[in-house]
Amino acid sequence: ALQILSCFSVKDFELSVGDLHDKLGVHKSTLVRLLQSLAEEGFIEQNPLTDKYRLGIKTFEIGSMCHRTRLRNLGALARPTMQQVTSKTGLSANLAIRDRQEIVYVETVEPNDLPLRMAYSAGDRFGIHHTALGKAMIAHLPPEDLELLLDGMELAPLTPRTITTADQLVRELWEVRTRVYAVDDEESLPGLRCVAAPIWDSSGVVAALSASGSTLI
Repeated sequence: ALQILSCFSVKDFELSVGDLHDKLGVHKSTLVRLLQSLAEEGFIEQNPLTDKYRLGIKTFEIGSMCHRTRLRNLGALARPTMQQVTSKTGLSANLAIRDRQEIVYVETVEPNDLPLRMAYSAGDRFGIHHTALGKAMIAHLPPEDLELLLDGMELAPLTPRTITTADQLVRELWEVRTRVYAVDDEESLPGLRCVAAPIWDSSGVVAALSASGSTLI
């Protein structure tokens, strides 16, 4: 049932039983029973016009609860500062937390006159090794925690500038700690640069804030 929920995305926001079968390899009769149970609890609903399934309002309720409790309304608290960053720099401001080997965008703010939209939204996920946000958050991990995090991690190349080895990443993280901020120099997307700094509380780094923009501007 949880794998079914994980199949939905901004691109695939409505899926048929056949679509879910192709994604998961689960027998269609089993999928129908699971979808019915999820629908009864409000996690899934069926579009009467297409007969396809989509996420139900219960997923929004749980996501909102996570934002208010685990994230402690971090997005709402950071938004005024992000608006100041955007106003002063003309760049997009982005807030993210780390979920294991990925970052998750929590809040984004863009200038009204931005000619090229960065197309990042709350809930989007990206790797920690190619984003300034990710590098800003993991640079301050204790050495043993960083080693455990990087052990067996695939550093997939997204552009010719992407860091693809653990040794390269460790050297980059040392520079991040020294200068206090991290940089994504077209490592995630050609033509996009980003600079990020960590956000701390008494327990350590809890998030990161970045400003990003096109190299063409």
